[in-house]
Amino acid sequence: MGKLYHSTTLSRRGRRAQKVLEEELLGTPKIAINKDYTVVGRNKLRIAKKEEQHIACETVTTYTTADGLTFQYWARQRTLIPPWQLHWYQLRDMMRLKLANGLLEHLLKKLSSIAPGNTVWKKARWISKRLREIGIKWNFISIAERLQALEGRGKRERKLDTIEIRHLRGVLTLLKTPYHTLTGRIAEAGGVKNPKFPINLKNRWGARLLGAALGDGSLVRTKIGRQEYIHFKYSNKDPQLLEEFKKAIKKVFGDANISETIDPRSETHNLQVTSTLVGEALAAIGAPVGDKVKQNPPSPPILHLLTRKEKAELIAQLFSDDASPHPEKVRYSQSIDITDLLTQEEIKTIAQHVKPHKVRKEEKQHYRLPIGELEELARKGRIDKSVIYKIRSYRPRIMGTIREILDREFGVKCEYSPEVLVLSVDKSQVKASWRLRIYKESINDFKAKIGFISKLKERRMEE
Repeated sequence: MGKLYHSTTLSRRGRRAQKVLEEELLGTPKIAINKDYTVVGRNKLRIAKKEEQHIACETVTTYTTADGLTFQYWARQRTLIPPWQLHWYQLRDMMRLKLANGLLEHLLKKLSSIAPGNTVWKKARWISKRLREIGIKWNFISIAERLQALEGRGKRERKLDTIEIRHLRGVLTLLKTPYHTLTGRIAEAGGVKNPKFPINLKNRWGARLLGAALGDGSLVRTKIGRQEYIHFKYSNKDPQLLEEFKKAIKKVFGDANISETIDPRSETHNLQVTSTLVGEALAAIGAPVGDKVKQNPPSPPILHLLTRKEKAELIAQLFSDDASPHPEKVRYSQSIDITDLLTQEEIKTIAQHVKPHKVRKEEKQHYRLPIGELEELARKGRIDKSVIYKIRSYRPRIMGTIREILDREFGVKCEYSPEVLVLSVDKSQVKASWRLRIYKESINDFKAKIGFISKLKERRMEE
């Protein structure tokens, strides 16, 4: 019997189709790829790298911009996927999907009907062999057990319930069925029920989630066995922000698993999105993974591709998390670790002048030194002036980008500078706390064009 798949090498017709698609839009009317791999439009990005790989019978071309954004072109699906979108077939090979309404059973029956042989074992061997030819390993015994389940033998619920991504791509390839036919027919993926494939983060809800990841949220990398996972955590006391976070997750991804704990000392609610699909999707668009204070990460490159309204949603979320509003001023805070910038001698000298500080009973005592006092010590020659230069030159990169957007996009004038040094309990670690201050004359522009998601903080501006 003839092969049910084609060569992974693109035909001349396929190359023409790819070229046409490369010149078409990438998912927004502002962006397109030129022949020289320059993304053109209102926001210009240059394609720094182009790579090809073969996944099953599929040729996937990945275009990476100088900023680290990746656009994928799936040749046989004739689909060019921007970084803010996620299709089910882009997920990890070993991730399991649950298909809706007996669809997996239907696909397996169809595959069984085209496989030669009069027993499930012969059919399974043929299917396994064809899958190996396109680079997919699936043990024929496992396949036979599923075919037996179709006939009512074995553990039916287990064998016809879920399937790994790689195996599903292989089944569809052998059946010559486009991957997108499963869109809207997936019941569960990566711990998300009724996932909204293709997942799209370039909207107001996606912008809010990105703002949360830059603010009171964090992406945490965990390793289970050989596999690494990324989980999304978010902590806040404001009931409205907690509910808005859950709502945004559901709007973008579907019904994700979210666990909640409460710190009895601070009464902070800690949410963890246990569905790995969420964290990995946010990491793919440049949300920082790990400790933001230590890393001082750059702003996600996708930030510059958001619309003005989407940027307003992101900043509203970020300021709802980390800003302190008052009727005549708004201050947004960000801390960065500067321990490695300073020598041990410089840290010891600073430690001699700090004062103990403790805001709440549940906090551990730490030590603070206002930048104004540090500069006064430098003027008196008690601390080298190069320390001041180091602190001021190493700026929080996310805050710098937010300041530029506020000024350029919304006409909101502001400035940012270091306000205080914070030393750990043992005085070995040093953080610089920066403040971004919106000028008094721009407060009305900020309220009208951006504002806060938190009504509590909106009321504080009116008091």
